[in-house]
Amino acid sequence: AGRLHYQLASGNGPASGWVSARAGGRALLRRVSPQLAEELGLQACGDGPLGAAADEVSALTQDVPFAKIKSIAGGIDGEDDSDGEQPTLCVQCLLPLGEKAYLARGRGRRFVHGECLAQAMRHGSRVEEDARLEEEQRSKVQQRAEHGIGWSAERVPCNVRVAGALGCGPLTQHMCALTLQEGQGGIRVTPTADPRAAVNLEYLAVALVVRRAEGREPLFSLDPTERAATDINDAGLTQVKRFHPAWLAGTKVGEVLFQADYYLKELSMGEYDQPVVGMKSCFDFSAVEDGARHWSAREWFTVRKAEVQLDEAGALVPRVSMGVEAREQVLGAEGLDDARVTRPDHPLVRYAEEFTRNFDLIAERRSVVYHLRELAKASVLAKFLGEAEVCLDDAWFAYQAPVEADVHLELPQLWNRRCQSRVCVKDGELQRDMRSHMHGVYGGVDFGLSRFSLASVAPPPGRTAPLAPEPGVPERRYLAVGAFQTT
Repeated sequence: AGRLHYQLASGNGPASGWVSARAGGRALLRRVSPQLAEELGLQACGDGPLGAAADEVSALTQDVPFAKIKSIAGGIDGEDDSDGEQPTLCVQCLLPLGEKAYLARGRGRRFVHGECLAQAMRHGSRVEEDARLEEEQRSKVQQRAEHGIGWSAERVPCNVRVAGALGCGPLTQHMCALTLQEGQGGIRVTPTADPRAAVNLEYLAVALVVRRAEGREPLFSLDPTERAATDINDAGLTQVKRFHPAWLAGTKVGEVLFQADYYLKELSMGEYDQPVVGMKSCFDFSAVEDGARHWSAREWFTVRKAEVQLDEAGALVPRVSMGVEAREQVLGAEGLDDARVTRPDHPLVRYAEEFTRNFDLIAERRSVVYHLRELAKASVLAKFLGEAEVCLDDAWFAYQAPVEADVHLELPQLWNRRCQSRVCVKDGELQRDMRSHMHGVYGGVDFGLSRFSLASVAPPPGRTAPLAPEPGVPERRYLAVGAFQTT
């Protein structure tokens, strides 16, 4: 079209007519805001998708030939053009219609360009998407409240209370460390100001009890139910929490495992803003490669490196390097199974790599990830104390962790649905593509400490020779720790 019908509002000149919007590649006209038009005393018209006309241009109908439009249109009348014909105008932009137009829903027989209808449809899709996201958010908030999802400071065990139950004597401060007793082969709990040596006593006591009974560290997994394993695209399905051993359910250790894993899933699926600037969710990675592809995968926390050091004061310093691993899952005869090969550019694998690269920074910014790392440190200490045959009081192995009265082992499946609507105009014809896709993410916490040998301690960083013995104190000997890093 390229022409605009006008009516004289003020000044001299023809009362109405047609002007060209562009000439010689330069724009001769520009749209003004409704506020400016009101200040100038002009009548705003054709405000685009955000105006009143957008409500009328909301339904796509069949194509109508131009010749037929001229004979049946009862909408806006325009001035005669240079050929003496009276053109029919688009009710959205008030420009003449071309060879093809679309019937707009509204009063009378009114027509719009395909481009104008595409803008109105885009606006309508955004409104529908915002309403859907708002409704989903309300539903998720309600589910979180009903099933106790969400980390809080009240879930952190108090060292002062646990020290009394273990018979370690009254503590003068909350931060404490384990100090080796020279010549006695035991340990004692001492106050410390060094966060590297600090240990949570309840995490350690539970890890010791689990290691003696199970021969491993605590384990958690968030698995799909039997129906969810065969139909991953249903947002109304449920997941089940599995603890090993089962009595961890409802304890503070169990809560750390569950809340950290659930938070990881939410971050992966873009439920919250990423804790580090520049990180992308797996949905963002998925949209880059192919947003319509359905996939399911699992991701879990793991320990990549572990060792125990002895500082100059004789305190045990557990050091861990943690990360996240991911693997794609495929639908087999009995449900979801791990794929034989997971491609390195899988969206969840790429997210796991980013999370691992920023793990320590995220732990400092997110309390639940920090306490999961503290639990990993306590589990490393428990393995070291067992392999080094350090003498411990029976109270450590008889400790009974408090259990919450109301424990939900089954909860709604975490989901995040993203819809993509694409509207384009080709040769005046609208082409619309609507896509909706869901991804299932499962996993848990598996420290995997069986890969490490922790029977001995390492000297402090930067020290290659044993410390000089103090007068009257037996010489401490440092052995190389058998820890290694997995890739």
